[in-house]
Amino acid sequence: MRTVLLTYEFGAGLGHLNRLIAVAQRLEGCRLVFALPDLALGVPLVRRSFGEAAEIVQGVVWAAPTDPESRQVPTHTFADVIALFGFAELARLEALTARAAALLDGIKPDLIVSDFAPTLRLASAGRVPTVVVGNGYTIPPGGRVLPPMRPWETVVGPRSRAQEGRLLTAVNAVRARQQGAAVDFFADLFQGEYSFPCTIAEFDPYGSARTEPVVWPFNVPVIPEGPPVSDRRGPAAFCYFQGNHPALAPTLAAAGNLGLRAEVYVQGLDPQAVAARCARNVGVHRKPADFAVALPATRVLVHHAGLGTAYAGVLAGTPQLVIPHNLEHAITARGLERFGSAVRVGVSPAPEAGTLARVLKGMLADGDLQARAARAARDLAARRVPDPVGPIAAACAGFL
Repeated sequence: MRTVLLTYEFGAGLGHLNRLIAVAQRLEGCRLVFALPDLALGVPLVRRSFGEAAEIVQGVVWAAPTDPESRQVPTHTFADVIALFGFAELARLEALTARAAALLDGIKPDLIVSDFAPTLRLASAGRVPTVVVGNGYTIPPGGRVLPPMRPWETVVGPRSRAQEGRLLTAVNAVRARQQGAAVDFFADLFQGEYSFPCTIAEFDPYGSARTEPVVWPFNVPVIPEGPPVSDRRGPAAFCYFQGNHPALAPTLAAAGNLGLRAEVYVQGLDPQAVAARCARNVGVHRKPADFAVALPATRVLVHHAGLGTAYAGVLAGTPQLVIPHNLEHAITARGLERFGSAVRVGVSPAPEAGTLARVLKGMLADGDLQARAARAARDLAARRVPDPVGPIAAACAGFL
């Protein structure tokens, strides 16, 4: 039986793991091993999909920066973002590359399927064939220096180029101790023998620089378009946030101030603790909602501009209020604005509850916004590909 290692290293949400699971479900007859950075978050999802048939081990963990000052560091390329995690610090990179190498030695995979996992790519040094999946953000074009990541910028400045050089220097110092081949471009660590960026044009930060085709974002389930927003009978607002979001408190308060039924799910916090902070008109979900059921009935979706959530909201024809607090989410928010179906609120300074409540009430009454959301849903549904995982499964099969 052939062994497939599936892993991701960065990212706080479930989008990376959902993509890996979708690919794994097509790899029949293989031993599946998931190496996860966050076992508490990922194990339930893997078990729900595979039961005990899949193995789960602790993967490589790059701890997210906790210094509030890190959010003030300008991030113009992918290098600027990855450097915030300490990837250019040689001792840390060596230690985590050794951890990745130990995973490879213990699991002995015949194939790696990865999503945002550059350390494992560095450790494997091309010895194990790799198929890479990811969103547009996590797969910059390979074989070249990094392009600007902000779609509204066209030139990379010297600080970002210097940062890319420091990262590449650290990577090649590790590779030299491995006695392996040099890595010519930092972007190449995010490529495999086959790479499949899963995105659509509006959300691809590298669209102007990308030459390979992109794949429909298959980690997003089929979401039916809901009825006209004015006819929907679900919550006036559905709020989906991570527990560390700086605008969580005013968002919960704004939902309570609506005076209409609202629902929330907060990843990473105890539901009872969340409920204690909410008004009586706000229902709290204990687990992630089924978007295919919840969003077509929702009148306004409020979230942090996570990519998978944004896709789902567009497909449901649901107007979205987004509050991005990092660059990836800001890029997603810009993509939503291109559809004309979202309102963006800044996070610095944190918005006040009263401001958010007024914005929400305005969106609930905005017929033009709702019409644009309906048009966006129909446009996106027309682009859907029947089997976007098929080419990825075929690429994997070629190595098994």
